[in-house]
Amino acid sequence: MFPMSTIATHVSTWREIMGFSSPDYNATNIESYLKAEFGQNFFHPNDGDKLDLLKQKLKWFVDQIIVSYKIDEWFKSNPDNRAATTLTRGGCHPRIDRIEWPEPKDMAKLDLNLLGDAHVLEQGYADGQWERFRPLIELVFKGNEYESLRKRFDQYRSDYVAHLEKS
Repeated sequence: MFPMSTIATHVSTWREIMGFSSPDYNATNIESYLKAEFGQNFFHPNDGDKLDLLKQKLKWFVDQIIVSYKIDEWFKSNPDNRAATTLTRGGCHPRIDRIEWPEPKDMAKLDLNLLGDAHVLEQGYADGQWERFRPLIELVFKGNEYESLRKRFDQYRSDYVAHLEKS
């Protein structure tokens, strides 16, 4: 699959890849397309309100699944389309990912210049998570000139946790 954060092209190429012939394709058309593709009951009106939506893996990755499939089909339809990309595996750089989050002692060893982004820990402010997340702040904001900023992060986290405990 192609990582969503690495996919970009002109609108006309998107229409071609996705099979949208009309230049007037709007949100209603896209919704109708998705319902035709996945069925009327695939999406539920309150999906956006569900806290456990991330646990519903298929729905969470549906955009990535369909776009990756369509791009692959587009590449197969015309070998010249493959020249549209100059980057491999979707062009993504390695990332710090919450699924394989580095141990705190290993975070400082990472080279930020080789990383594309970070898929940060959920509730990174929480006890147990903060101790794992804080080394990323230290990695990104190294040096004495950022000491006051790191302290502000710590204070913000402390204030936020205190506010949650009062609620």
